[in-house]
This record gives sequence, structure tokens and C-alpha cells, in this order.
Amino acid sequence: MSLSFLALGGALEVGASAHLLTLDGVRFLVDVGLRPSLLGEAALPRLDLLSEPPDAVLLTHAHLDHVGALPLLRRRFPKVPLFATRPTLRLALEVLLDSARLGRALGAELYTEREAARALLEAVEVRPFEPFAVKGVRVLPLPAGHLLGAVGYLLEGKGGRALHLGDFSLTATPTTDPAHFPPEPQGVDLLVSEGTYGDTFLPSRKEQVREFLSLVGRTLREGGRVLIPTFALGRAQDLLFHLLEGMRTGLVPKVPVVLDGLVRTLTRAYEEELADFLPEALRNLRTNSRMPLFLREGVVEVKDARHRAELLLSGSPMVVLASGGMLNGGPSPLWASHFLREEGSALLLVGYQDEESPGRRLLELKRGDELLLPVGEERVLVRVDSRVERFHLSAHADRAGILNLLSRYPARLTLLVHGEPQALHTLSRALEGRASRIPRVEEAVSLEPAPAPEPEEKPPARPAAKEKAPRKVPTLATHVRVEVRGHTLLVHFPPGRNPARLLPPGTYRLRGERVGAVEIKLSPSLQGPPPPDRQALLEEALAYGEARRGKRPLKALAVWREEGPEGLDRALAGLPKAHRELLLGMREALLALLESGEGVLLLHFGRERPLVLPL
Repeated sequence: MSLSFLALGGALEVGASAHLLTLDGVRFLVDVGLRPSLLGEAALPRLDLLSEPPDAVLLTHAHLDHVGALPLLRRRFPKVPLFATRPTLRLALEVLLDSARLGRALGAELYTEREAARALLEAVEVRPFEPFAVKGVRVLPLPAGHLLGAVGYLLEGKGGRALHLGDFSLTATPTTDPAHFPPEPQGVDLLVSEGTYGDTFLPSRKEQVREFLSLVGRTLREGGRVLIPTFALGRAQDLLFHLLEGMRTGLVPKVPVVLDGLVRTLTRAYEEELADFLPEALRNLRTNSRMPLFLREGVVEVKDARHRAELLLSGSPMVVLASGGMLNGGPSPLWASHFLREEGSALLLVGYQDEESPGRRLLELKRGDELLLPVGEERVLVRVDSRVERFHLSAHADRAGILNLLSRYPARLTLLVHGEPQALHTLSRALEGRASRIPRVEEAVSLEPAPAPEPEEKPPARPAAKEKAPRKVPTLATHVRVEVRGHTLLVHFPPGRNPARLLPPGTYRLRGERVGAVEIKLSPSLQGPPPPDRQALLEEALAYGEARRGKRPLKALAVWREEGPEGLDRALAGLPKAHRELLLGMREALLALLESGEGVLLLHFGRERPLVLPL
């Protein structure tokens, strides 16, 4: 079959995401993660189902359940090409190193730190909205929200179009923009979607943040301490930013904010190496305030076990952000074993809790009950005397968000993955009138080729008048590039070609360029084409650029043909340094566009790569 899907993990479960998509015989492995709540071989996806190496590994984002088994895949297939965004590659390095250290400490080592570091060598960096090809299949990364650097992948080949959304969210957070939401529906053959919260309508994030800060402030004012077990990647940085802004504005008392475990390492990476990839609002705040975004005064980074013990025994009010969001690993169980015993303190759970995790069990307990926590290599029974609250600050879309995004991608078949059975089945029932399926691990799903459309019945043609001879349809004997913008068909001619000389009046049939049998009528004058309406050209290009990127450009720089190289250099000088250097490397191509058309338009959207449009 031209298009097929096989789950090695991440089906009817949250964890070990690894999905093999095959299009035109090209094998794409989308993610290769671990089950965070399990140890050893039980945590792995079914890598044994790979009888041969994939042609490419596409990483959607850097969470452990999506990248954690990458070193083992590299051990088996060391030459497999790897594609990911720069934030994903940088963050995945810390996640894999931490996983290797934790496995060794717990006696369940799957790979060494050296293997973790080498797993990301020679990876190819990709950027959202910038397509690349793997053995003839076009791959387009699309922003997924959820986490810094997270993307989904649209695959296009002769056998159809497949879209793997990855984990996604339509809600903006301090550190992420929402997922890409196309302005018009885009049909695909196969769509793979997560269903983590397929049975849940989450409350307003803004309201949850307000209640979260209110409870933290009240607990601290009463002399208590606050523990927030959190996913170290993404969630921790969002919460830290909210806490620091709450302290700056007076909503929360100014007390030490302690960062422990992987939270500390990843927050430093956000601050020092990945700030340029954060949302524009956060970058502007950093520039205008001239202060750190995360590592501000009052933030304490736990240095070692001795430092942690001193903080635990101090008893003074503080807020602790510790890795191990489900209390199943990292330093958070150790902090919880102390804070849960304190009546005036609070433990706040802020994300997804796996069915088998201590965090899920804690939510089912009441004050006075006991909870078994994994502290180091031991299991400690702890009495729950503190306040325990849950806040829905998830980085996943809820049921409404999932259905909203899926409506933009009508598909012949939708596969629901990355969710517990109840959530997936509830979501499937909500997709009324849409073919959907919930695959199991090891279950191959193939999509039959789309049936050819039946020819339309045309009314019999009128016989030609006797006085008129049949007219021959002329053929355009030159290569052109065809582009569809809404209901307009644009034909781009090679440099130096004058359409007025190539196209005498008549009806033309365009072949190839994936436009099918399209007829257009052109009536150029004997004096050549009329002079262009430059304002109309600009308005059309601006509208197209805004629709393509889904937002208005920050700056639009037009360069017209008569302005020549000097005008182009002046326009490039008006762009930020990184974008200016990028376009200077394309200077010759931009000059060729100037010579072959009326001009070029440079659209600047912030940190994203500028969009170049011919005029």
C-alpha cells in the first residue's frame, strides 16, 4: 500500500510514543519514547517490530515519552537520519542524559550517558513552515504549541498526504505559541492525532493561573511551604514565570523559589541558550526590562544533596519546583515526604497524572490517609496532612481543542493515539460522520488508494457553425511554475521570458505542475501586457503572506525592479541581524527575482524566517 501506519508504542496509552508512517515506500519513524512510569525493558516501545532501519526519524518534541528510547534505536541503527527543531535537539540532550543517570541510579540502566549524548549527533535541524524532502517525499514541519520547539509533520507524496500532529495545544502559554491553525480546511488522507484529554473539557487556563497564584500566596502568608511537582520541561518554566510575575506585582509574597532536579538544568537552558526561540512577547520583555526571564533574584538552584537537606530542614516559607510531575521519580517524592506531613503547607499537582502514578493515587486520598512514595531506592509511607490541590495547567488540547483542530484537517481516516482507552473511545464517538480508528500496538493500518473520481457527464456539444473551422488549441512550449492563491491561478515565467511574446490571444491548456486539466484565457494586447497596478500587487502579496503564516507581518519591505541592487541592500539593512545574514546568502536569487518580475516583497514575522514573495 502507498500509505500505512504501525504503532510501536503510544497507542491506547500515554507513553513510549513511536509511530511508523510509510508513504511511497519511505519509512518515517515519528518519535521513539519511553514509558516514564516504568523501568527497564517494560518502559520501551516495540523496537523489535522494525525489521529494517527507518529512512528518517522525525522528533516532534523533547519530552521523555517521545525521545527517551532514541539511544537504543541509534544503537541498533546508528546511521538512521534524524530530524528535529533546534530547541527539541537542545532540550532532548538534557532529557536523555537525565534518563541515563536515573536508570543507573535505580539499577535499570537502558543506555549510558555517552550513548545519550551521541544519539543526537549529526541530526538535521528543521524549522516550522520550511519543507524538506526524504527520498522524494515532501515533509513540512508545523508548529504544535505544547512545548518550545514542538512540531507536527505533514508528509506529501504520490500515495497521498499524511499528517502527524504530535502533542499539541491551541492555548498560548508564556513559553509557547499555539499550534498552527490553517485559515482554511486542508484535506489529508491520513491524520494521526493525540487524545490525551479526549474525554475532558479543561477550565480556562487564565482562571486556573489566577486561582493557582491565589492559593500559593495564601499558603505563604500563613507561614506554610508550597511544593509543585512538575514536568521539568515546559511546565516548570511556565509556572516559574507566573510565580515571579506574581511576586513582582504583589499577588504572591517574595520568598525563595527553589529549582531542583532537571527543572534547574532545563530552566538554565531556556534562559541562556533558547531565549531567541521563545514567544515574541517574552523576548520583548527580556529586551525592555533588561532582566532575566527565569533566573531572577530570589530563585535558588539546588546544588547537591547537602544543599537540598539544608533547605528541607529550614522550615521557612518557600516555593519548590521539583522535577517528577507525577511523584514517580526525580527529587519531588523526597520533598513530598516532608511537605505532606506539614498541616500548613500545600502540594499542588499541575499536569497529567498517569493511572499508576503516586500523583494519581494522592488525588484519591483525603487528609489523614497514607501514601507510598519512591524516595531514592526505598519506598516510604507518608501520612497526608497538608493541603493537596490539582490545577489544570496542561500543555495538551482538551476535547474541544482537539475537535477544533481536527475540523481544519478533514481526513479519509483519522487515527487516535496517545491517550488512555476511555479518553480515546470518548473522542472517537465525538467524531461523528468521520472515519476514525483507535489502533493497538503492533497493529498495522493500511489506507487504500483514493478511488479515481468518476468523469462528469457533459451535455453534448453544439455542432460548430459551418462557416467556422475547428480551432486548434495552442500549447505553451516553455516551462512555467504554477501557483494557486485562492481562486487565482498564477503562472510564473522563467527570467527573461516575456509573456506577451509567448502567449498570443487564445485558450490554453496547462499540463503537469499538479494542477490537472485547467484552461485559462489570456488576451494580451499587441503592445505587451498592461503596466501592473503595484498597489494591488502589494495588497495581494500581503494577504497571501498573512494567510500563509496565520498572522500579520511585523514589517513589509517592497523592492521594485528599477531600485536594483541598491534598493535590495537598503531593504535588507532594515531587518534584524539574523534575518539579514540569512537573506544576504540568497542575494543572487533575490536579484534574479527582481530582474524577472516587478519586484520582491520581504515579510518579517518576528523570530520566524522572513517570507520572500515575488511581485
